[in-house]
Amino acid sequence: MPDINQLFDDLHVAHMRALHSPSANERDAQRNLACVEERRVHAIAYPQPGSFMPG
Repeated sequence: MPDINQLFDDLHVAHMRALHSPSANERDAQRNLACVEERRVHAIAYPQPGSFMPG
């Protein structure tokens, strides 16, 4: 499992790139990448109930 601190750092960097990109197209691309990072963090940091149940 990835390090949760690294995931939050990656998410922060993605948001900063989305905010400070020079062109509108680049901002859109970076915003989409930030959404992917956000979903990734959410899936790992906030697992669904029962996901740790032995199966």
